[in-house]
Amino acid sequence: MNWDHIEGNWDQFIEIIQQQWEKLTVKQLNETDRQRRCIQWMQRTG
Repeated sequence: MNWDHIEGNWDQFIEIIQQQWEKLTVKQLNETDRQRRCIQWMQRTG
């Protein structure tokens, strides 16, 4: 699974993750996504 696929289906991905790890909240998952995007941006811009 790649990030483009996950981003395109983010709401569905969150549901799947929450089924596996019930203690994770949507807020936590969204924060993880924001952090990942920030790291990607830093890697691209050097």
